Amino acid sequence: MSTSPSFGSPPPKVLDEGISPVPPSPSASPLWLPEAQQDAWRAILRGPAEGAPLIALHYGDSHTQGAFLTRALRDELSAPSAPRSLAEPSPGFVHQGHPHSWGGEVALSGHWIRQNWIYRGDQGPFGPLGISFVTQDRRAEVSLTLDNPPAVQHAQVTLFYVDEPGRLGFCVRALPDPEQVERAERRQAKLTEAPRRYEAHFHPSTELERSVHSELEADLSRGADSEGEGSSQLEGEQRSGEQGGLEGSNVPPADQRSSLQELLSERGRCVSPAHTDEQERQTTSLKTLTLSLPPRHLLRLTTQGGLSIKDQDIKRWRRARERARKRRRGKRAQAKSAPRPDLIKPNEGRLRVLGFHVRYPDASIEWSALGVRGARVHSPAQRHAGSIDTLVTVAQPNLFVLWFGTNSAASESINLTRYERDYRSLIHSLKTSAPQAMCLMITAPDFGRRDRTCYLNSRERRALKRRRRTAWARQTLAEHRSARVCDPDSLLNMRKRGRHRYPVPEVRTQRQWEAYQARCQFQTPTLVAELTELQKRVAHEEGCAVYDTLSAMGGEGSIQRWACAEPSWAQLDLVHLSVAGYEALGAHIARTLRYELGLSERPPPPLSPPLPPAVKED
Repeated sequence: MSTSPSFGSPPPKVLDEGISPVPPSPSASPLWLPEAQQDAWRAILRGPAEGAPLIALHYGDSHTQGAFLTRALRDELSAPSAPRSLAEPSPGFVHQGHPHSWGGEVALSGHWIRQNWIYRGDQGPFGPLGISFVTQDRRAEVSLTLDNPPAVQHAQVTLFYVDEPGRLGFCVRALPDPEQVERAERRQAKLTEAPRRYEAHFHPSTELERSVHSELEADLSRGADSEGEGSSQLEGEQRSGEQGGLEGSNVPPADQRSSLQELLSERGRCVSPAHTDEQERQTTSLKTLTLSLPPRHLLRLTTQGGLSIKDQDIKRWRRARERARKRRRGKRAQAKSAPRPDLIKPNEGRLRVLGFHVRYPDASIEWSALGVRGARVHSPAQRHAGSIDTLVTVAQPNLFVLWFGTNSAASESINLTRYERDYRSLIHSLKTSAPQAMCLMITAPDFGRRDRTCYLNSRERRALKRRRRTAWARQTLAEHRSARVCDPDSLLNMRKRGRHRYPVPEVRTQRQWEAYQARCQFQTPTLVAELTELQKRVAHEEGCAVYDTLSAMGGEGSIQRWACAEPSWAQLDLVHLSVAGYEALGAHIARTLRYELGLSERPPPPLSPPLPPAVKED
């Protein structure tokens, strides 16, 4: 067991082109645990097997948004309580598109404006995830469907919304969900298959296991597409034909009912419009509404009142937004950013929905994956406006997980003093809200950078210069992408001589080609190592466990080995991991935790991508 913050030294920084995916050399454990807190850590990890739920809030960036690492981490920590089949965990906090395929789905219909706390132009308040949706449309709806909730007990659902002057009224009702049984069967099959899949990442052997990788890669691609749109169309019954009510014993206290001005009717549970008194015009607060969702039901929120927004108004708004976007990224853009056209009218009523927290009564583990693409530690540390504290009050977690650093390390320059202040501020905010919770810091993984035009021929460079990526441009740039990353020498046309042999126009001889390869070597940004050391030092001083991802991967330069392995553990952008890489990393963190705490006698397998299959000789 490790009792001191000692870490292995990483390999050299420079990544060699065409490097073979060999396992890294053995080093010290990448995990450090405070010695005084190891008993508390054992109690938390034993909880799922002993009837005490493990409740975690996991904040991060795009590495967390896909939820592949968090899913493996969650499933591995809950596996001892159900060795043969994994019980359905509580989804925790969910919102539209976040996280992807997490046991439920939030769908929006009507016209909504998406607000994100990572964009300084977007106005809050923001939800615990950092995303909120605002509407003034009288036809707007929000639906929450669950894949595999308890078959007998009611699920507890907490709606997060903003109570402000001029807020639209809304009603929430439970409607029958005839497709839930079919989704539950598919979901249970994935849960029971998960332990075998995680083990296969370390020891792949069959074609069946490789087909699982391909299927999950397709899921990852679909999850990335869900980030781009702010709303989705929901098919279902017309509002006039819907009927249903909410049942259960989870009724808010009397003071909350009076503050929300609830009106119980045959339409469900309704909240009347907020006051617009001049003295209360500036009063804005985050509110929660807790409901019981019966089995085989979905939850649907409908607005009461609002504007009649026509489709032609939406088209006009989208054209204005596209013009503003072009002005911001154009060469002649002014120093001050172009105004962002907003469909929301300031003097009309609006409704701001921040998401749902879902809890199953008998779940042994609950993991809220709160990752947003492009997020940095600055946003949750300074722009949450109390939303994180509200989520902590509702969820009562006993574990915090933070995984930040990649977006900050990718910047050309960063104020490390400010970064450390924001990092400590977020840790203090979480520990103040739930002092009983343990904290785990995961450092940023390795990633590589080089000039975008490296190894691009004339045709591919023309595609790269296109402002709007057409299907032709995307196909052209993806045609030789694997060779450009893993084996640039394969781009040579050995049937020709002179300048026609080399793919890039500025190379004409073998000596120039070798010099060109030296210039186009991938480099790990220096800030990766600096932020890793900063995060480890802060975690040690704040009494948090820390997992050194950079060291576990094999040090600086390992991301290319991961991307060029078979099957690959990283994507060809050399920034994000693949599904297999995220799941292997999550399983390794969980197994290292249990082994370091003496809860498992089996040491974790080496975190290195498998070697490519040997070529059989004829």
